[in-house]
Amino acid sequence: MSNVRRFLLIIVIVALVIVLGNVLSHTVRNSTTHDGQVIFTDSYTLTNDLSEDLFIMADTASVTAESHITGDAAVVGRTRASVEGEVDGDLVLMGAELTFSPDAHVTGDAAFIGNQIALGGVVEGKLKVIADKVNILPGAQLPANPEVCASHISDERSDSRPLQNCGADELASWQSLRDGSFVTETLGAGGFSSEGLLLSIGFTLAMTAFAGVIVTVFPRAFSYMTQAARQLPGRLARVGCLSLLLLPGIGAVLLLALALLPPLGLLLLPIMCLLTIPVLLFFAAGWMTMALLLGDGILRRLVHRASPPITTMMAGSFALLLAWLVATALPYGSLIGLGLMLLIGVVGLGSALVTRLGTRSPTRRHFVQG
Repeated sequence: MSNVRRFLLIIVIVALVIVLGNVLSHTVRNSTTHDGQVIFTDSYTLTNDLSEDLFIMADTASVTAESHITGDAAVVGRTRASVEGEVDGDLVLMGAELTFSPDAHVTGDAAFIGNQIALGGVVEGKLKVIADKVNILPGAQLPANPEVCASHISDERSDSRPLQNCGADELASWQSLRDGSFVTETLGAGGFSSEGLLLSIGFTLAMTAFAGVIVTVFPRAFSYMTQAARQLPGRLARVGCLSLLLLPGIGAVLLLALALLPPLGLLLLPIMCLLTIPVLLFFAAGWMTMALLLGDGILRRLVHRASPPITTMMAGSFALLLAWLVATALPYGSLIGLGLMLLIGVVGLGSALVTRLGTRSPTRRHFVQG
């Protein structure tokens, strides 16, 4: 099979995975499971009794006063979620606008996470509330010292008990988590700490020693992979990128299988876990190859001769570490560093795949490491 045909075959496989994921995603969003346990849909209302655990994820989700859930329940409504019935177990309620009505009753623990929460009813167990605005309705029967983390709290109870409010730092953390600003704050913050530097150096030393042993034991395999990285960087980058694109697609199919057909999903789960082992092995071998290649280039410029594998690996590993530290010291450096490391990683992954983990030469010529 020619290189062009192999490239086209990989593109077709990726396209099929994407199309299958879109079809299954459309099916999941517009249908519900009938076992009363896991429900994915646009809008859902529970009006009957249920004698098992329940998970609902929808744009709007409601548990009416006529319903009675014997088990734990998790109700997630992206726009709005409400609970009016009884839950004989723990309850998790999440969404933008949440309503826990005066008729609602939870015998276990409860956790409410949203922007605006109207809180009434009865909670017999522990209660945790995280929101921007919380309105405790008259007649609400809450446990002693409920944990409430909110910017604005309104308590309309006549016999209101003290609330255990969180501190300003914890409140700011939850707010940044809800609105997504923690991502920009993390990526935008530059600099590095001495603890992080020592941890990075220690981790690099440990991995360098391990990689040096592997390269010493399998010199011919790494000679093939370094040769491929020198001669075919563009092809290796394409193969590595397309291989990485398959992983999210396969993972999405597995998640949808778990949602649509739980028995099939549970059957595929251990198979997927086993498949990750060779993927990690190929990626690790690719990283060792790139570190070896980079270290060889640095040492040949400095000492003008070939060096032992462990020395070459150490030079390349610390060069990659230095590049990472310099990138992360800049604003949005974490994103730049991740992009740089991913680019190097896909070339290394491609070299491991093209040479079958160093078991075949990338060219027709016989290559012997000198």
